Parts: sequence; structure tokens; C-alpha cells
Amino acid sequence: IGSHTFGRLGTDLLTHVTRVLTVRVRAVAPPDLDPLVAALAFVAMLERLNYYVLAQQVRVDRARVVETLTRVIHASLFAN
Repeated sequence: IGSHTFGRLGTDLLTHVTRVLTVRVRAVAPPDLDPLVAALAFVAMLERLNYYVLAQQVRVDRARVVETLTRVIHASLFAN
């Protein structure tokens, strides 16, 4: 499989994840929050944190990463 194929698969996956997140954000977020922009912000946050962890610029175990991301995303959607 060539790099072009992997690039296309990555783009397809990103598109799918963003669509699913957009639907979920729309269901729970305040009406003044743009669901697509929020979904893209979540994806960007996940991608950048993953980069730092894989590059060992941040040393943290998987459970801590998942817990932190969950709390940040939850707080961003449900804060008063």
C-alpha cells in the first residue's frame, strides 16, 4: 500500500470522527457553540497531545491521558 493510500485512509478517518463528534456536540452543547468548530477543536487537541506523548515531550501514562482529555472535553461542553 502506497503512502497516498494511507493519506486517503487518514483523511477518511478524520472526516468520519469529525462527523460523529459534530453530531454528539450538537446534541449536548449550548446553541451558541458551533458543533463543527467544536469537533475540529477536539480533534486538534487530541492530535497535538498524541504527538507530544509519542515524541516523548510529555511523559504520561495512557490512563492519565484518557482521564484528562475526558475531563477537559466534558468541562468544555457542560460548564456553567
